[in-house]
Amino acid sequence: MNQLQLLMNTKTRNGIVSKDIMLLHTTNRSIKEVLDLENTKNHNFQLIDDGFRIIKKTKILGYCPENFESFYTRTMSYIEGKNIHGTIRPWTGSGYWVPEIFLHDLKHSIIIKDTLKFSPKIAIITKYLCKKYPPKFGKAIIDFTSKELKIKCSICINDRSILTQRLIINNILLSFVRFYNATNNTLFTKFTLDSLPNEIKMIITGMLENEEYSKICELILSHFQ
Repeated sequence: MNQLQLLMNTKTRNGIVSKDIMLLHTTNRSIKEVLDLENTKNHNFQLIDDGFRIIKKTKILGYCPENFESFYTRTMSYIEGKNIHGTIRPWTGSGYWVPEIFLHDLKHSIIIKDTLKFSPKIAIITKYLCKKYPPKFGKAIIDFTSKELKIKCSICINDRSILTQRLIINNILLSFVRFYNATNNTLFTKFTLDSLPNEIKMIITGMLENEEYSKICELILSHFQ
């Protein structure tokens, strides 16, 4: 199958190398058809959400197949500040997939195969990512997360149910990390408090340990006063 493969990410843990690869094509084939075409029958593989993994002794190759035009349209919509809300995905550590991480990985991606001759189109996309945040994308993130933080922090402060607070605090912290990084024009690579100033990070970490979720929300809301 003619395809363009983009190496998006490489990680090593406990001697196992894990690689995430976008497998872009020009067909409307299902994942099963792609698996057959990629000759995965002789490998141990797993279907995961919208992709699959080929598992070897010291290597895990994660593939995400997508029609190239769909990929191109989707990526350009993020750059234009559209569809930036994020989605719940089963393979993410935080539970949420957000386009900032995708654009960061795309910015640093490497073309490892291109039988489609679509490299020039990838270059068109990446030129928008020379700056850490495309202007419309950054503004859309700030506008969206500002509204989300004000609403959800208010819910967390006024609803003293510990279950409600525990469920919502993850969303609040992810949104705050998105807001802070967009405000400071730095694409973050994963959901972590490490991208926040050390003082704020230490305060929030201490409050989390003491389950002082309302105080975290009050601290976050102080950024909008």
